[in-house]
Amino acid sequence: MAQFDLKSIHKNLVLDHMFFSANDEEFAELKLIFAQFQCVSHSVVQTDEDGWEGLYLRTRGQYYLEILRNRRIKSIGLCQKAYLPLSQDSRHIVNDFPNLPWKTFERSNKGVKWFTALSCDDYFNLETPFNTWVMYYHKTDDMGVLNIPQVEIEQITDVCVSSHPSLFDKIVLNSTWFNADKNIGTDCITYQIQTQYCDSFRLKIDLNNIDPGFYFNQATFKLHNNFNASEYDLQYYSFQKVGSNYVLFKKQ
Repeated sequence: MAQFDLKSIHKNLVLDHMFFSANDEEFAELKLIFAQFQCVSHSVVQTDEDGWEGLYLRTRGQYYLEILRNRRIKSIGLCQKAYLPLSQDSRHIVNDFPNLPWKTFERSNKGVKWFTALSCDDYFNLETPFNTWVMYYHKTDDMGVLNIPQVEIEQITDVCVSSHPSLFDKIVLNSTWFNADKNIGTDCITYQIQTQYCDSFRLKIDLNNIDPGFYFNQATFKLHNNFNASEYDLQYYSFQKVGSNYVLFKKQ
């Protein structure tokens, strides 16, 4: 049973989404791989302030994995939100961590606010390698900017990326505020993050890459092939970067 702290918004944060980036060729390859799943959507998003294109793996647990097309290359991002997004104000995170360098940004659609976010780094700098931010939603829906499919993914269990050891300090600083079980080592950092439905999501960062930036290695998700399937009928899939290509595996 999840335990939530009514005095500190930090302890009430759950996963909203994570992103990684793909170049045009990789994006086309991933789009083809995921074409077999109705649960993966392709969206071209346009807000009043910005626009982007991505693939979206959405879960029943109200969080998702976003694969951006040719945007923020060699970077990743992780976002958390309040467990009760319309009754808990996640912007109070600045009171829990007043010494962090918070920056605020907003997104809106046709003049109506969609969300306000607080970032621990410069989110608008597309060269920022490790983006982390807290999301405060003004509305619970996506205001029509995303193409949301039928949700068949039960859970995204884990994502693994690699990075250069020189980014260790940046990763630790930008994740200071995370509501997560953290295991911080010099060669590997892991975060076990609670989701809105009280399962968990694991992010593993291996600090063994010779190049700066972040590189996707692998992600695992479990999928319902139909909504009447029992827990025992869930199928695990993993997609991995093997050499210069992406490969999808059905896990036994």
